[in-house]
Amino acid sequence: MSSDRTLDEVRSLFKNGEFIPAASRAKRGIEQLDRPENRAGSVTIRDVLKKAQLAALILAGRNTEAAALAPAVDLCFERAYSLYNGNELTAALADIQKLLSDKMTPENEMPLKQLLAQIHYRMGSYSESAEVYEGIYSRMTEPRRTRIWQRASGSQSGPSLERLQANLCAAFTVSGRSAEVLSMDLKLDAEGNYTGAYNLSCALIDAGDLAGAKVLLYNAIDWCRAVLEREEYSQEEIEDELALYRSQLAFILQSTGELQQAKDEYLNILKHKPTDRSLVAVISSNLASARDGEKMNLLDILKKMKVSVGEGQSLRLTQQQRRIVGMNRCLIQHELGKIEDALLDVRRLRDQFPMDVDLLLTEVALLSHEKKYEVAKERTVQFQVRLSDPSAGVSSRVELALAQIELMSGAFDNAIEILRNSGIARKPGTLATVASILEKSGKISETIEYLNSELQRSSSAELGAKLQEGLAYLYQRQQLHAEAAEVFSNLLSNDPGNVDLLGALVHSLSWVNVGEAERHALNLQALIDSGEEIDVDALESSPPPSRPGDKRLRRRLAEKSDETQAEKPKRKKKKKKRLPKNWGPDDPPPDPERWLPKSLRSSNKKRRIKRIDIGKGSQGTDVTSRKTDHLDVANTAVGSNTPTAAVVSESQRPRGAKKKSNRRHR
Repeated sequence: MSSDRTLDEVRSLFKNGEFIPAASRAKRGIEQLDRPENRAGSVTIRDVLKKAQLAALILAGRNTEAAALAPAVDLCFERAYSLYNGNELTAALADIQKLLSDKMTPENEMPLKQLLAQIHYRMGSYSESAEVYEGIYSRMTEPRRTRIWQRASGSQSGPSLERLQANLCAAFTVSGRSAEVLSMDLKLDAEGNYTGAYNLSCALIDAGDLAGAKVLLYNAIDWCRAVLEREEYSQEEIEDELALYRSQLAFILQSTGELQQAKDEYLNILKHKPTDRSLVAVISSNLASARDGEKMNLLDILKKMKVSVGEGQSLRLTQQQRRIVGMNRCLIQHELGKIEDALLDVRRLRDQFPMDVDLLLTEVALLSHEKKYEVAKERTVQFQVRLSDPSAGVSSRVELALAQIELMSGAFDNAIEILRNSGIARKPGTLATVASILEKSGKISETIEYLNSELQRSSSAELGAKLQEGLAYLYQRQQLHAEAAEVFSNLLSNDPGNVDLLGALVHSLSWVNVGEAERHALNLQALIDSGEEIDVDALESSPPPSRPGDKRLRRRLAEKSDETQAEKPKRKKKKKKRLPKNWGPDDPPPDPERWLPKSLRSSNKKRRIKRIDIGKGSQGTDVTSRKTDHLDVANTAVGSNTPTAAVVSESQRPRGAKKKSNRRHR
């Protein structure tokens, strides 16, 4: 077979998308050319077939075979691309860096740098990826470099430039530089450039411009549909391509509080079964977070989110997406009671993101749910030691988590010490928490001393007023009404129009000085009268305020209502009668036993033979009372010499008589 015919066959297989047969045919062609009789003059064709074999293996997804074949063809770029395609990113990065260290022409350097940026992006090194793309873009925009760039990209028109701009926008957005990319004149929102419009909408979302992103996404959906219809894609393929854009649109709806519309959009996308499993995982995660208490099939959502903790497909997600989807998966597992599975997943995620405080808090919450307080405390302390910036807000969250663990384990003194030594010890919430723990522990004098000391140290008038108010209500709860009245009086001197404080003062004075209480009560009535008018109808229709025992009472009433509902007889469902074919209303009613076999119908049963009650009961003594009356001694005449004859039943058999066998002789 001639070499030209082999090349034609390989070219035809490529055109039909049959890449594995194309690789096999190219390999057989190379083996034929390697024979001694065919070696002369076949070097060029052999190289072409080897490159075709390598390209077919890459397109077929046989990345390991392609990476092994590339050095033999002396195609190091193709080997690096095969390693990148097979997710062997470290080896691909080493190959690219080695190639870039050698001197090469700009035409060869451009594809290498683009692949280098993509490798950095997939590895999660978004800043490095953005820097590489920025360098490519700056060189490309130089007038004298434009022709070199067009030759390197293999096209004289704009699609390659548009692709570079879209990738640049994505790298800048993920690395937190969305403001910079929005200031560039990239023209990604040009009509027809739906990929660039999508990436630009992501940058707008990151910058907080949700309305602009929404408009841009609607345009991208229209452009994408028009382009794919022009290229004669099927409706299923178009819907699969649009799933990414619609999911981003649903996320905007969810972010703006339109939860029902967002859920409907998510469910509509999942109904079309997108082929991108990473997208399905993100949509399922967003759907779970948008539930808002609505019941859903969490097991189904959990299966679709499984890709977030696996290999391969999860690499298509950004680091932030992998972290959020994985954390939501753990929370759903916790809700389903799969605590061990949730702990395994969160530990796997913490190996990937060791300094993520949200994952730490998720693991600590799961361990605390299992009452493993010592393990939770150990994990938190280890994280606290590794924390590089103790003054950051992360440190405060870790300290609060540690205090919560101590509280749950019953170590109140340790929790108080952690809070008093934390970086937020002077915050109003922390002060109130410490005072509440001391009061719940029964240390009333220490609580009063603590609040007084913090009141003397406070330099803010607002914080001082809050501390005084907390101290006054503490006095009131402990029946120290004189002290409470004094503090309430001080507070009212600064805020005389506060109805709540005046009411509390009247309550405290009523225990120690009734006259003063009555005098202040008049002021209280005046303040109430001068305030806003009360809507009596709305007040009557509003539910009563809840009290400590109301929850228990509601539970009892609910149980009682359940019992009464259980006692009610269930209404029998009316089943529609199944009628024979061609049956009319004037016909006689059908036989109700027509579904039974004929042998079981009442009309076809054999007539039973009436038998005498003989041989029933215990063996040999089936005698009735009327047959035994004459055997009773009481019925026999006294002194009668007539012998009594015994009556033998027909069912009795003389001793020694054999029972007749019913078996037939064969």
